[in-house]
Amino acid sequence: MLNLFKTYKGDNVPKLTKYVYSFTGIGRDAAYTLINLFLMIYLQLTLPESDPQQYKLMIMTIMITMLVIHLWDAVNDPIIGMLIENSRFKLGKYKPWILIGGVLNGLLLMVLFSFRPFGGWGYVIFFIVTYLLWEISFTLNDIGYWGMVPSLTRDPKQRNQITMLMAIAINIGAFTVGGLVPSLYPGRAIQVFRTLSIIIGSVLIFSQLLLVFLCKERDRSEVDSEEIIKVKDIFKVVFQNKPLLVMLGAIVLHYLGGSMFNNLGQNYMHFTFGYAEGGQAFFYFLVGYAIGSIAANFIFGFLVKKYTRAQILRGAFTISAIGNSLLFVIGSTHAFGWLQIPNSIYQWILPVLALIIFTPNGVFYLTLLVQITNTVEYNEWKFGERKEGVVFAARPFAAKISNAITVIVVFLTLTVGGVYDITNKISDYEVLGGLPEGDARRLITEEVQDLAQAAIDGANLGRARFVLILGMALLPLICQTLAYLLVSRKYPIDEKMYDQMVKEIDERRETAAEEQVVEA
Repeated sequence: MLNLFKTYKGDNVPKLTKYVYSFTGIGRDAAYTLINLFLMIYLQLTLPESDPQQYKLMIMTIMITMLVIHLWDAVNDPIIGMLIENSRFKLGKYKPWILIGGVLNGLLLMVLFSFRPFGGWGYVIFFIVTYLLWEISFTLNDIGYWGMVPSLTRDPKQRNQITMLMAIAINIGAFTVGGLVPSLYPGRAIQVFRTLSIIIGSVLIFSQLLLVFLCKERDRSEVDSEEIIKVKDIFKVVFQNKPLLVMLGAIVLHYLGGSMFNNLGQNYMHFTFGYAEGGQAFFYFLVGYAIGSIAANFIFGFLVKKYTRAQILRGAFTISAIGNSLLFVIGSTHAFGWLQIPNSIYQWILPVLALIIFTPNGVFYLTLLVQITNTVEYNEWKFGERKEGVVFAARPFAAKISNAITVIVVFLTLTVGGVYDITNKISDYEVLGGLPEGDARRLITEEVQDLAQAAIDGANLGRARFVLILGMALLPLICQTLAYLLVSRKYPIDEKMYDQMVKEIDERRETAAEEQVVEA
């Protein structure tokens, strides 16, 4: 037990720091999942507007605004990285930003889902302002959190271990929320999202406090030894580090492919299995997703001992491509009734396909994470500067770009598929179901579910299902293919090159230290 509280010995991270740092990501990613996985469906199902044209115009306004926010947030990430890189606090370089961003983010999450002070366009304005503030606070926390990794250790084995623990925490937070929400919200969406936002926001705030006060960083003389950089230097670092640029592109594509499943899958399940039953079917799908993603963490640890990263990427891509292809073929034929599969069987085929897709997808992603951390050493080896804050701003930067593209693709997919015509009717019923008890207009859960199902039954489900399966299966396949080709052909840092870089960096430091002794 006492071993948990040991301080640093070289690059060996104290156990308490290692586990607290990694697993406080549960709260962060639970909050991120509630936004990233369910925000769009929440808007579709609870937007307070009965007029179909006004409803679509409001959705479009929110989507365009979210696109602009994501793009600005992505562009702003390097500036935030610079702010963090140049900060000097007694609490550390990263901890103050993690704390400020985490606390604000938790509070804003509660506000976003808990308060509905206006109807119509008033609600749209309220939502946009709150969402903008939420994105800013998450950026502060996210860049600080990921930027802290190199300050914990320079040892690649230790860093890989932390990365794997972080991935496990991410999966726990993401899939706990992802698994609970789909089966809970149909018929009572407003109440469910309000309650969950309060719980998750509180967990997020508490977890970030634990990180700030229990985690230790390496000696600050090592962490803060870099010179202060200017704004212009940020773009220089990003664009001169070619491996970093390659990884940016690959992670954007990887995130984009995954987000298609997340944002289109719920609509697909509702239109395939029924409004209430669709939530349960999506839960089963996410179980396959979760098992695959969690299993990937353990499989990755085994694979890195036996295979090169290039071999791991090739195998992971091949298996996930097969899974995506099967999902597209089965889903598209089922959409038009060409393949007569009873829903009772089909709902179990989907989680199996999810397992086939997301186990190798998780391995692929972990490999990308390791490779992007290695660009820190590349920058130091090539240019004599680590610039950890700037380099580690790349991952959230990629996520923001991916989110911006996702907004466009999802909006177009749902529009072409005629989905908004259906969800507009459902939103009328969910808003009535969210009225306070005692209001004569209030609908109970079962009434909301029945009326929503009637709206679905009266729609052109063949077209909607086919367009949705295109977005869920074919687009991710294309994205994953492009990501693999980019990394396999353009990323130069293999295991041999990385070891050589680290060796040369250590030799330079030893030489510099000896010269300082001589001068003294």
